[in-house]
Amino acid sequence: MPTPLNKVDPEELRKPREFDINFIQNYNMLMIGSVSSMHYFRTLYVMLAVLKADKI
Repeated sequence: MPTPLNKVDPEELRKPREFDINFIQNYNMLMIGSVSSMHYFRTLYVMLAVLKADKI
């Protein structure tokens, strides 16, 4: 939805809600951290099991 077409409640215009940065920070740490870890382990598995790259 484009921003100019977005509807805001009059109550929100008078007194906006407080921004909960802790929730966003915790969510980002959980989601981005877990996705990053899954990608790392998947890459490690492919390198070790599929490509047989177990020597440096």
